[in-house]
Amino acid sequence: MIRSRYQHGAAVVNNKVYVVGGRGHGEDRWVSTNTADVFDPVANSWNEIANMSCSRRGPACTAMDGKLYVCGGSKDGRHALSSCESYDPVTKSWESMPNMKTARSYAAAVCFGGKIYISGGWNPDQKYLNCVEVCFNLSLQ
Repeated sequence: MIRSRYQHGAAVVNNKVYVVGGRGHGEDRWVSTNTADVFDPVANSWNEIANMSCSRRGPACTAMDGKLYVCGGSKDGRHALSSCESYDPVTKSWESMPNMKTARSYAAAVCFGGKIYISGGWNPDQKYLNCVEVCFNLSLQ
């Protein structure tokens, strides 16, 4: 990776590995980051991509239809995020997506049947979550 990080998210889009957010680089390794990198296994090289709209540690990531989806996470380790965004490698830009109903960090994300499902995670009010929600339906967009 270009920078050391942990508590980051990762997913594969178009045979490339995208790594986003987390913490662990720079002067203060405790601060969350909005940075993102992509690994091309054919070229065996890492490149920076545009930054996310906000810093996230512990985001849920998945991919579908050539785009990367990043949901939730935490800016500071005390407050979970409900915001989501997608990255389009063709336009090299991030787009805000609908918020999740439940703010959460350290959750899992999968795409199935044109929908993104978010499961589990952590929320400071409800602690450890045992629920699944359809974050949004991509087939309707």
